[in-house]
Amino acid sequence: MKYLRLSGYEEARDAIARLVAMPQETEQVPVDEAVDRIAARDVPAPIDLPHYPKSQMDGYAVKVDDVAEASEARPVTLTIIGHIDAGVVPGVTIKPGACAYVATGAALPAGAEAVVMLEDADLSESDVVFRRSAAPGQHVMAPGFDIKRGDIAVRTYDRLTPRLIGVLSALGIDHIEVVRRPRVAIVSTGDEVVTPGQALGPVSTYDANAAYLEARLTQLGWHVARLGIAADTSASIGEKLDEAQGADLVLLSAGVSKGRRDHVVDALSKRGEIHIHGVAIKPGKPTLVGTMGTSVVIGLPGHPTSCAVIFTMLVAPAIAAITRRTGHKSPKSYKLKTRITATRGRLQFLPVRLEGSSAVPIFRGSGALSSFLEADGIALIPSSVEYLDEGDDVLVYEVDD
Repeated sequence: MKYLRLSGYEEARDAIARLVAMPQETEQVPVDEAVDRIAARDVPAPIDLPHYPKSQMDGYAVKVDDVAEASEARPVTLTIIGHIDAGVVPGVTIKPGACAYVATGAALPAGAEAVVMLEDADLSESDVVFRRSAAPGQHVMAPGFDIKRGDIAVRTYDRLTPRLIGVLSALGIDHIEVVRRPRVAIVSTGDEVVTPGQALGPVSTYDANAAYLEARLTQLGWHVARLGIAADTSASIGEKLDEAQGADLVLLSAGVSKGRRDHVVDALSKRGEIHIHGVAIKPGKPTLVGTMGTSVVIGLPGHPTSCAVIFTMLVAPAIAAITRRTGHKSPKSYKLKTRITATRGRLQFLPVRLEGSSAVPIFRGSGALSSFLEADGIALIPSSVEYLDEGDDVLVYEVDD
């Protein structure tokens, strides 16, 4: 493949989405530790929910015929024979002429056909006066009303949200089979890059990219391994690639361009295949996509803002579906606050600050971390234009991380 043959943005994004696959391995985990995991198979309900008839209201359990004629003008009086609270097995049977108090969630006693709300009845010493009729099943949750035994409670590849965790627990399920978390290895490159906490040399730079990428990928549900910093040599980068073998995804920052100290292409070419090197976008023109055994390798820009923007706009949308996340929000239209120039032939991602319906461009360059820190969104500047005027419409992807 020709070095730095520019691919289109959609081509690169789709290539990543096609290459990065959901893991096939599965594991059993406790349900209360399974939030945001991906279900490996359908989970049928093992019981009816509820599994017994229960009252939906505080009221009185009655036979329907006993109160069929009840009204304000012709109230009906029934004898109260018991009080049933939630969690208590009923010890009475409702026969004609009788009723029992039932709390919300309490089991319905045998013989009962409906529940009349407390507000529609008056209690005396041993009797209850009813002034309204009741329909069969009124204020009663029948067995299986919510979920029937055998219904599919969780489907294959569902992401286990807190709501689904609650449903599984309500069904008495304490373990669930989930897909193995996808694994990503992160490698920073550069002789000038040092790990935070170490001494900063006169021309050194702290590594911001690894921490940022780890945080984003953790949010997306990936298991992250940070492999440290490779020196600007093919051998050092190759050692890190060897260490990353077996990861589903390998992310490298810096070293992917055409400079004399950019050795990612050489190191990867000796171990795998380069599918894309160069994308018609700004920033991120040298972005690389390749494979190494079962691992997908993506080379990102070294400048922190460029790295963050390209991960957000290119990588995250392509890999988010694996863990049933959304890579970014749908774009919204804003008015440009100031005129901008653009690079024809390259789709430009421009950090912007949002002020009402306006997008204010942030011009600090790809090497300025503060430009992304200050940004509320990333504007898409089409590859077909050389400039946009103040007041022109732009599509903006809002960012909040």
